[in-house]
Amino acid sequence: MSSKRCLVSMLAVFAMGCGGTKGNPYNPFDTSTDGLPDVDLDVLPDEPGDVVDDTFADPLPDTGLDTGLDTGLDTGTDTAVDTIPEPYPDGTDVTDTDGDTIRDADEGNGTVDTDGDTLPDSSDPDSDGDGIPDGMEAGDANPLTPPLDSDFDGTPDFRDTDADDDTIRDSDEGIADVDGDTIPNNRDLDSDGDYLQDFFEAGDANPATGPFDHDGDLIADYADT
Repeated sequence: MSSKRCLVSMLAVFAMGCGGTKGNPYNPFDTSTDGLPDVDLDVLPDEPGDVVDDTFADPLPDTGLDTGLDTGLDTGTDTAVDTIPEPYPDGTDVTDTDGDTIRDADEGNGTVDTDGDTLPDSSDPDSDGDGIPDGMEAGDANPLTPPLDSDFDGTPDFRDTDADDDTIRDSDEGIADVDGDTIPNNRDLDSDGDYLQDFFEAGDANPATGPFDHDGDLIADYADT
């Protein structure tokens, strides 16, 4: 036998791992030790129905919910592969009846009516009745993120009639941005940017009273420089 043929034979025997049995640590061509030759290093678990030991997406329709490794559109019940990327993890509840980017699950699933207008929060575009749509108080457009709680009081802004806790009602401050700092007045602790916090310019600590207008120019102190 020539030295070349001998070398090839030796490599073949080495690749079989003394019989090529599953779990043989001496077979470098089966790094996942599952008895199947590698197409690529197996760093991710294969999807149901994927018979190739590799790291590629499953080319076959799923046998159940998407595993997240394919390109199926996932609305929570997607059972087939298509060409549209899935926007959310499998089985995620993104139900949002009123379209305010806050999930029904975060709005009470129809059991809570914050402003007492007979519309449950999950169907109410302005849950706290402060004149600011819930969509603007959500924090962002992703229903999977928790709704914003600007003053960290445990009540999210869409249910809080004084979101920044400056003792001025959101309905009085609105979503204008007096000082142009990109933070709307209802969430800005210093709405006019005069370095006096709105709390000190409110007039008193009762949100039910209108904000103070010291010079009577019809511009409340918190917005008057």
